[in-house]
Amino acid sequence: MTTYSLISLFVTYNYNSPSAYTFIVQYINSKALSNDNKGIDVSILIQFEKNISQMMENKQFRYTKGHDSLKENILNWLKTEITYFKEHGNTLAINIEPNFKLPKIETNLSVPQIACFLRQLMESNIIQSKTKKDTLNIFAQILTSTSSSEISGNSLLKKYYDIDDHSAKVVKELLLNLYNSFNAAKLKK
Repeated sequence: MTTYSLISLFVTYNYNSPSAYTFIVQYINSKALSNDNKGIDVSILIQFEKNISQMMENKQFRYTKGHDSLKENILNWLKTEITYFKEHGNTLAINIEPNFKLPKIETNLSVPQIACFLRQLMESNIIQSKTKKDTLNIFAQILTSTSSSEISGNSLLKKYYDIDDHSAKVVKELLLNLYNSFNAAKLKK
């Protein structure tokens, strides 16, 4: 069975698990990535969009009621990617060589607190990014948390969209302390 046949089977029987979604997205990305790894071939994304939209979907089957249709989710993702590359040009964020390790910056924050802090920086446009995921992946590569020297980009992304009250309180106090540390006399020097 080919990978494309497996994808067709997943879509037809609405196997809408997060792992199936991730598998399909990674497969499409690997096929659309240009040979020199410097860009995405948008025409391949468009071809996948056409092929998946033409696949039959059995509405009586569903892996879980907790998620929308697999076909609908994949088509939404493809539309978003195609629109992004058409509007912003065919570029990838930053390609960091796999063998090159950036130096780590130690923090005294947990992963949820780092995600909350970065969210505040991005939402206030202090950090301007085209894609949150790429930006968070970069920070995940260079920051450490109180509990780990390695932070997962996916973990940071998940916490970015799901801020808990304790993390918000800690980051608020951190930002207030930072603000209060500014003194008019210090700034005039």
